Amino acid sequence: MNILMIVANPYSHDPRVKSEAEALVKAGHTVHVLGWDRHGTFPRSEEINGVLVHRIGRTLGMKIMPLDILRMRFWWKEAVRREAPFIDKIDVIHCHDLDTLPIGIRLKKLRKIPLIYDAHEIWGYMVSFDIPWWKRYINLEKRLVKEADIMITVDEPLQEYFAEFFGRADEDAKLSSKPIYIIKNCKEFNEVAYQPPTEKIFTMVYAGTLGASREILELMDAVRETDNIKFIIAGSGNKKYVRKVKKHCSQNNNVKYLGRISQEEVIALTKRCHVGVCLLGKGTLSNKMALPNKVFEAMVSGRPLITTKGLYYSDFAHEKGFGIPVGSVDECIEAIKILMADPKKYEQYGVKALEAALEYNWANEKEKLVEIYRSLGKKPL
Repeated sequence: MNILMIVANPYSHDPRVKSEAEALVKAGHTVHVLGWDRHGTFPRSEEINGVLVHRIGRTLGMKIMPLDILRMRFWWKEAVRREAPFIDKIDVIHCHDLDTLPIGIRLKKLRKIPLIYDAHEIWGYMVSFDIPWWKRYINLEKRLVKEADIMITVDEPLQEYFAEFFGRADEDAKLSSKPIYIIKNCKEFNEVAYQPPTEKIFTMVYAGTLGASREILELMDAVRETDNIKFIIAGSGNKKYVRKVKKHCSQNNNVKYLGRISQEEVIALTKRCHVGVCLLGKGTLSNKMALPNKVFEAMVSGRPLITTKGLYYSDFAHEKGFGIPVGSVDECIEAIKILMADPKKYEQYGVKALEAALEYNWANEKEKLVEIYRSLGKKPL
């Protein structure tokens, strides 16, 4: 089967999309990925582990617009134009998140082929911290998602959310009449035994999206006031926020910012450190339903994860025995002090994380993805 995946980033640093694309290649499919290289820093075309990657840079129309979200319409049009050379070979379109769905719908209608919508989150809530008109995208997703033939999402709460409107035949229908599958953001797991951290000073780590909802700056300030602790940060995000992170680092000797790193480097970094941290703001429905990469990175690394009390991902990690729920940054620091005083305790959390990874790993999840495509090839939609 010839598959076209569409993602509004350069692909190279998107762990979920890469894992899915490579799994489908290993299953015998041909996978093209059409990505958006906003800054023109990647090759226009390349092959990565068997995946054929095609990237769109900024056109003149995109450069004129002040915000990425306003550039999307130009990106959609350019994506359709760039797609023309190999569209006749495509059997199915696989769109990642709302910012690619309009392109997928256009190509589905042109080519008359199935469309899979892969919702990593509720996109409108994700942009709500930066864009005043974010509610427009909540309603847009509810309308456009009905054009997809199959949905994939990352956890049970999001499955329930999308089931309320995806594929509904009429207003009286309470649940979706079309399938919504769950493919979690699990990681490769080699089933190794617990390995202690190698950082000499007790080290907390966060590697991922940088933004106000993650409370990184607040954590940096709290760490500055705490003795014998180090905080390593990696990732990218809002430019203004990243500049603030860098400024904080310049004023704080026990905090280090590494920039954006690969998924492989994230796991290796997490294993070096004593505890992971992933605090999420409670202000959006998306965060309440999220099951972030950090959960699964902590699992395969054998590390405890400090989480925000009262959210789904926090309950999930706590139930598996490796999550430490806290209600504030101050509680986070107190939890770290308890771990610092008792190495056996963070080892116990780490062992529980590895036990959870025996069930929640990419080997299990990718088989679900492959089966979706296997079933798709057997019957018309």
